[in-house]
Amino acid sequence: MSTVWKIAPGDKARVWEETREQRCITINWANQRDLSRLSKEGLAELVGPQSMKQVWEFVHEVRPGDTVVANKGASEAVGIGVVESSYLPPKSDKNPRKNAKEHRHCRIVDWQINLSVELEKGIFGGGSVPRTVIQLSSEQCQKIKDAYLKRDPSLKEKLNRLLPSGDVASQSSEVEESMKALLQQLKQIIVYGPPGTGKTRESKRIALSVLRGNDVEPETTDEEVEAELNEYREEGLFDLVVFHPSYEYEQFVGGIGPAEKDSKLQFETKAGSFLRLCRKAEGQKSDAVLIIDEINRGNLPKLLGELVYALEYRNTKITLPFRCDDRDDMVVPNNLFVIATMNSSDRSIGHIDVAVRRRFGLYPMDPESAVVRNVWKAAGDAAYGEKLADLMDRLNKRLRSMQEVGSAIEFGVGQSYFLPSPGATAKTRKQQVQMKWKYQVQPLLREYHSVVPGDDSLQEYFTRSLDDCLT
Repeated sequence: MSTVWKIAPGDKARVWEETREQRCITINWANQRDLSRLSKEGLAELVGPQSMKQVWEFVHEVRPGDTVVANKGASEAVGIGVVESSYLPPKSDKNPRKNAKEHRHCRIVDWQINLSVELEKGIFGGGSVPRTVIQLSSEQCQKIKDAYLKRDPSLKEKLNRLLPSGDVASQSSEVEESMKALLQQLKQIIVYGPPGTGKTRESKRIALSVLRGNDVEPETTDEEVEAELNEYREEGLFDLVVFHPSYEYEQFVGGIGPAEKDSKLQFETKAGSFLRLCRKAEGQKSDAVLIIDEINRGNLPKLLGELVYALEYRNTKITLPFRCDDRDDMVVPNNLFVIATMNSSDRSIGHIDVAVRRRFGLYPMDPESAVVRNVWKAAGDAAYGEKLADLMDRLNKRLRSMQEVGSAIEFGVGQSYFLPSPGATAKTRKQQVQMKWKYQVQPLLREYHSVVPGDDSLQEYFTRSLDDCLT
């Protein structure tokens, strides 16, 4: 799902007209430097600890496809658009602000709504001068949407597309739509995020959508998705593998392995999961999908080998270091899609080998407290859902604040820990979440604390019951 950001085009929107015409949004710190080259620590030294987070978000966390709300002061929006580029440093030839005297850190934006509206006072927080860069919640988005609809009801369709809905089914379909679009364009993606954000679940739904050629209905259960995927697995068009330190090239691509023949052990060449899928998909019109779970736990340069080249240059023959089924070559066809997942609480996406990483599209899945609110609302207990969502937001805010500068992991607690199982009775819903809190969330928080042992901000949650934390 795309993220919505509030970014101020200067004090009182003083560069709004310029940047709107130049189709961009900007920030105004250290205008001679390429900020993407700095670590969080270096950035804090350059712009100050209080500004570091905003600058880091603008440079590293705002992504193409995200929505930007341009504001004027604390209670006015002047425009809404969609980010179209990565960060453009001051001296980039693609930067329309290259020769400007100020506001030279830039991202290209397609401004789709150019209309000024008054907003609720204090909507952005921070008193009369809110922070320049703020990630907006679904509640803030809804208030902005309401303000624009009051001014111009004809904007409804456009606003629904630009600003996320609070509806669970709508949120899920938005995630699946954008993830599928990225997969179809790039052929291979890595879905990454903290534990509990639904990475593997969404990957399976996208895989099924690709395989059968139409979207998976929101009401389709996980069991139904699994059953359909098994049918495609039997046809040789789908597989799911889990990378781990002991997983070998011979298992993934192929090579020499043990086999029994005439009650004797011998060795022969065998195709691995990926090579089998490649050869099945080659020359067929049907699509094939491979899911690689926990991709960051494997030794990627060793596991992928020549695939690092073959994934980028589809339909090009490469020579294998072994012969299998009377062939010593492999072709990765255009109709084979690869979806990988990784837990960013183990390692950040930046830890993956650069040559491997640049061949994959990177799709983030962040914790979504709105899902918690809406699931419990649909279950008839909106008040309890609100408390759980607030607790989840407090935890994730604290986790972000305690993360070490330049850390190789990203802390977070996803929404699945605060959701009951589908079909659970009213009596068991709360019991399920209480069990998840005690046996999954609290151990996870202790693990995070062990990484940053000097930070005691999580200790209050180590032994307290869920009900105690909610009050």
